[in-house]
Amino acid sequence: MKKQISLCLALLMCFGLLYAFIPDSRAGESPIQKGGDEVSTTDDVKVNDIVTFGIYPFETYNDFEPIEWIVLSKTGTRMTLLSRYMIDVRPYHKRDEAVNWQTSTLNAWLNDSFKKIAFTAEELNLIHGDITIPSVEEAKALSRDKRATTFTPYALAQGGDSVRNIWWLRDGSQVRLYNGAEYNCASVVQQDSVNQAAYLVTFNGKGVRPMIQIDFNQQNNVLSDAGYPSEEPGLLMKGRQAITSVDQVKMYDEMTFGAYPQDGADDEPIRWIVIGKYRNLIRLISTVALDSRPYHSTNQVVSWESSSLYQWLNSTFKNAAFTSVEQAVLAENITLLNVEEAKALPIELRKTTSTKHAIDCGADPQKCFWWLRDAMMHQVQENTWPYQMVEAYCGSMVLDTGEVTKGSYQVDLEHKTIRPVIVIDMSLLSN
Repeated sequence: MKKQISLCLALLMCFGLLYAFIPDSRAGESPIQKGGDEVSTTDDVKVNDIVTFGIYPFETYNDFEPIEWIVLSKTGTRMTLLSRYMIDVRPYHKRDEAVNWQTSTLNAWLNDSFKKIAFTAEELNLIHGDITIPSVEEAKALSRDKRATTFTPYALAQGGDSVRNIWWLRDGSQVRLYNGAEYNCASVVQQDSVNQAAYLVTFNGKGVRPMIQIDFNQQNNVLSDAGYPSEEPGLLMKGRQAITSVDQVKMYDEMTFGAYPQDGADDEPIRWIVIGKYRNLIRLISTVALDSRPYHSTNQVVSWESSSLYQWLNSTFKNAAFTSVEQAVLAENITLLNVEEAKALPIELRKTTSTKHAIDCGADPQKCFWWLRDAMMHQVQENTWPYQMVEAYCGSMVLDTGEVTKGSYQVDLEHKTIRPVIVIDMSLLSN
């Protein structure tokens, strides 16, 4: 159980936990690295070197790793970097309409969501100008081996087309005729060839290779308008951004809040997905199954509020996972989803895995089934001799396939897992 601590100490602790995940961004060191060595001037690199700067999901959505960049050019205190891989998959624009780079939704995403997730305030202070992607002419100037790239595993999971390996170029849309109809198309690199106005701007499956310019002359400046908070992080984090307002989050964003054993004995920040927001409240479900317990200690009729799982969540788990400061911003008791709420989730969010801690507590290491809060009585056939019908009290469940089942599993069964649901009152957090 965590010791009660002051707000100040809680904030500092969260700050430390968060930055434990951020490679090469410790105070006093350059956030740019080449083979483990610091890069603090353009003299430390040469054109075509690979450097790391910032972080982004690589294998999966919760696996942040340093972003690898190719040094394209350097002049004075500045150097231009292009991501080595296609790090994400997004359309050039959300609607089939005439659009230039500045008004495209891809440009907006790069300089808002991506920017805030990938870079610390210190790192943003080194970036000169907007984040962009190469133009047609800039792509043509690249050697063929630099044009040819692959998707990261994370980008592939987002729908990347690994057969064609296509990534967007920033030139605005051009109208193309096909079967007498007009379509707004953007330019791309396909494999290692530059194709102008080749694909409809709304197409998915195309990769994004960000391009940035670093200016070492900016590294001691005070960050003012980069769109990233420079103040000390708070308790609730989105990437490396402190969240204090509902307006800062959108549905299915991933957050961190509290800490609990996961891959080892030590506490690690708990990752949550935003599944609801209303006025000052945001509702979160854990991204993975954090523990394994039965719905109730005995096979008997039981309501959710009288179940042993409900009692455990709001006593043992609550005190283990959250400091007194964090508990103070919880708007209601910890719960689980019900059947209808689970069905409303996208199926990819229903399917999850168990932490090592949950497996150590009895979860099936092969299949992650997680409890829902609905409970009901159900007739089942006992598999004993002589066969007989007996009453079993069963709870509802989400299977490893993402299927939602109602009243299918006896409430006292072991090996089933738990994805807690919490509600945070942002008005209390901001105070």
